[in-house]
Amino acid sequence: MASILPFAAIRPRPDVAADIVSPPYDVVSDQEMRALVARHPKSFMRVIRPEVNFPPGAEVEPEELRQQARANLLGLQSEGLLLRDDQPTLYLYRQTMGQHRQIGVVAAASIDEYDNGLIKRHEHTRSQALQDRVEHIEATRANTGLVFLTYRADAEIDRELARHQATEPLYNFVDDNGVGHTVWRLSVDDASALQSLFAKLPQLYIADGHHRSAAGSEVRRRALAAGRELPAHRRFLAALFADHQLNIMAYNRVVTDLGQHSAQALLAAIRLRFPVSEVSNGQPQAGELCRMWLAGKWYGLGQVETPQAASLAARLPAAVLQSELIGPLLGIEDVRADPRISFVGGIRGLPELTEAAGAQGVAFSMPPVEIEQMLEIADAGEVMPPKSTWFEPKLLSGLFVRSLES
Repeated sequence: MASILPFAAIRPRPDVAADIVSPPYDVVSDQEMRALVARHPKSFMRVIRPEVNFPPGAEVEPEELRQQARANLLGLQSEGLLLRDDQPTLYLYRQTMGQHRQIGVVAAASIDEYDNGLIKRHEHTRSQALQDRVEHIEATRANTGLVFLTYRADAEIDRELARHQATEPLYNFVDDNGVGHTVWRLSVDDASALQSLFAKLPQLYIADGHHRSAAGSEVRRRALAAGRELPAHRRFLAALFADHQLNIMAYNRVVTDLGQHSAQALLAAIRLRFPVSEVSNGQPQAGELCRMWLAGKWYGLGQVETPQAASLAARLPAAVLQSELIGPLLGIEDVRADPRISFVGGIRGLPELTEAAGAQGVAFSMPPVEIEQMLEIADAGEVMPPKSTWFEPKLLSGLFVRSLES
């Protein structure tokens, strides 16, 4: 079953919501973070990226950063910019980006179900990033970001969500990126009806937010070990969207140098492993593994045969590219730790990809993973290559906060 519970949201005052909310902590650069806070001085970015409160390059102790995050969260509440609902309920959250629209349910999801594998994952977490999230949750004593969950679409849930969209919303605004955000707060009876429908689902899947969900589990474990577990520790904050609504974009790769190769030598070595053709643009086509930007030109890399025994995850283009090119030819074995490789979300476009590669590097424009591939890999208990999926639009931070103190 999929157990979701109502919660009493800490949320922006409706008239200032557009100035409070922010992108998630991990999708903006330091420069973008500071520019955002310059435009919106009360931005929730001050809570999720507290380093923005200090001068660029300042050496600040981690504990001071964590306490600053807590102080900023309390400050937004004391100024009346964040309000707290009196009664727990569920919320509907609709996002509109161009022609794409998705609506989900914001709720408290079960850490027991996460720990027992009923909330399925498809990525590993990195220890330092996980520790950072754990310490942020413990310092703020709150879930300050949403875990993006998905489920195989259910007609009854679809009908219930459609019914509520005809009512007056709690919020309806457009963010700096032109994405529309609309929120409804459900009545107790409507929330109960949705809970019953979700309880019929056999499992949920993490689309985005593996570190946030894992951190919720670790915070609960630590609270149990210290004898201070509260009921709120048994849940994490999540938004649940049906699989047919999701928009997955490419997650592209950039390597800053060619290792021991010249551009010509690298291209020759790649031709021994892949069919290669010079092409006019960087958009991968059917039958191609990916497209590559090298020495000012785009190349199409054709598919290569994978062993019949290869796992579902090992057949993904990102996995084949890693095993056949990035690892053996460019010498990057650990893409999570090697500073020579970086990742560019598809929303940023191909010009940013080629600019990041520069004259000395190489870039790879990947095809997006299909949602069914992601679900099948999670069902099989497999793990996708790091940075395989980029979801748009992003779930805002600061629109919903869940306290762990009650």
